[in-house]
Amino acid sequence: MFTKRRNLSFHPIEKIASIGFVSGLSLASIGTIWAIYLESLLKNPSYVGYLITFFTIITLVSLILTIPIVERKSKTKLFFISLITYFFSLILFSILSNIYAVIALGIITSIIVSIRMTSFGLIVSDKSRKSNISRNEGIIYTFSNLAWLIGPLIAGFVSA
Repeated sequence: MFTKRRNLSFHPIEKIASIGFVSGLSLASIGTIWAIYLESLLKNPSYVGYLITFFTIITLVSLILTIPIVERKSKTKLFFISLITYFFSLILFSILSNIYAVIALGIITSIIVSIRMTSFGLIVSDKSRKSNISRNEGIIYTFSNLAWLIGPLIAGFVSA
């Protein structure tokens, strides 16, 4: 008659995978809308490509430069702060209509994205045992890639 209630306990990697999935889903959905927003400002799809390429280069350079900073700080706090800061930068993007302000904020956002990516990767490696790191990274990035597959589909249906 009475059933014993058990607490669900998740392995830290399962928690990280779910956080990566949810954040990846939202970021991928926003990324689809981001291109439409830039095209409304620039009025030319090729300029959108050039600007996104510029932001990608900024992200890649800042990935290299931010690793020492991220290694010395709390990775979970940096990940959380970078997500919150990214959220507020998106609100600012919706307000801005000056292309130079959008480019400046885009550079800052690119650096924030690199901090988020670096801290997330280091969290995964810190929570993994050396023998399981490849398996854990496979799980984490499979869920993340799945989110980046589903996110644009959701954004497309919502924006349509």
